[in-house]
Amino acid sequence: MISQLSENTQAILLLTQPLGKAARHSHAKPLSQPEYGDLAQLLHRNGCQPADLLGADVYDVLHRCGMRSWQERIVRLLNRGFLLSLAQEQWSARAIWVVSRADADYPKAVKRRFRSEAPPVFYGRGEKNLLGCGGLAVMGPGECRDEALLQYSFEAAGLAAESGYAVMAGTAQGIGRSAIGGALDAGGRAVAVLPGELSSAVLDAYFIPGFASRKLVACSPWDPVSIPDESEAAVASRLLYTLADTLLVVDADDQIQENVARQLRYPDKLAIFVCLRDSGSTGLAALRREGAALWPDPRRSDHFRQIMESEMPEAYYGLYPPEEQESEEDVGLPLGGEAQCPCHHMDPNMSPGDALEDDESPLDASEEHTPDEKHPHGSAPDVPADSSPEKGAQPDSKPADKKPVTEHWVQYGMFDDLDDDE
Repeated sequence: MISQLSENTQAILLLTQPLGKAARHSHAKPLSQPEYGDLAQLLHRNGCQPADLLGADVYDVLHRCGMRSWQERIVRLLNRGFLLSLAQEQWSARAIWVVSRADADYPKAVKRRFRSEAPPVFYGRGEKNLLGCGGLAVMGPGECRDEALLQYSFEAAGLAAESGYAVMAGTAQGIGRSAIGGALDAGGRAVAVLPGELSSAVLDAYFIPGFASRKLVACSPWDPVSIPDESEAAVASRLLYTLADTLLVVDADDQIQENVARQLRYPDKLAIFVCLRDSGSTGLAALRREGAALWPDPRRSDHFRQIMESEMPEAYYGLYPPEEQESEEDVGLPLGGEAQCPCHHMDPNMSPGDALEDDESPLDASEEHTPDEKHPHGSAPDVPADSSPEKGAQPDSKPADKKPVTEHWVQYGMFDDLDDDE
């Protein structure tokens, strides 16, 4: 079974992973993510790779890389080959694959975003290529039992799938479970980025048809039998943000509110929406005050594709705090319109277009934005209201070129003025 893993992946597993419940009695503590990052850099600087530690000259490699103080711990970890064999058999029985940072099919977006802080390994079941397709992430508490919210998540995910986008979730229960179910029910693709307990999730009868149809992947950077804690849930959320194009928060407990609020500090990385229906959620209201946009609540695939493919006004990316808007209409005002800018660090007499003169971001005037950024902050040109995508058009798995926002959906009414007939 170990032969199915590359030598680099074998070494990384031995160095960083607990290797199942049996490893709890091991005297060697696996390297933490920062510790492994330091080790990997030392190996790289000296022309070595993790697989070189599996040879008989492991002490020579460690001495050459200046890691003599680590050698006893590292050698003890590398001598856990039997535990790795047992763990690999358990993973194989559940159709769980393993990829490391040294493998070509490691998620490229994660490696690009986190670099040396990227998780050393990913475990998963299902189609690995789905991890690179982008899409809509639907977020909410895993313990949610509100039937209205669960049904809403199911329907929103179904519309995303019908529109050609993958649906992503950060939990296998509650809101995430409903979102995955909605996507699969509509014949679409789904991705679950889990904070732990992967072994249980991959055997869940609810997800088996998705694995069988090759339209679902469930993954986690932690040992499949690990029980998640709050810190691991926060890391899983960051991974979800990295893999997705757009985030829809259906409901928010304290932990979700804190994680999403932190992400709102990087508005160019992810489009973040909240669904403020009649839930009375204090978490969603707080995120709205932090700058998250209201979800336009599309009902048709062409409307949904407009949201996913368009460049949107800065009001939707946390730059204009919504509680400071003078009216609902101002929230979605096109960049060329006349409005007072509520940002405290700008001249209140400037229009949003003037404030962004020379493509400078109001968050950091010294930061330069290139044309290929996901959500550039430069002024968008005026576009006729009838410039929506053609009906029936199928986008690529992860649209590369986004179109300027059309004027008829930038207000709270979004699509109310359009004919609902197809």
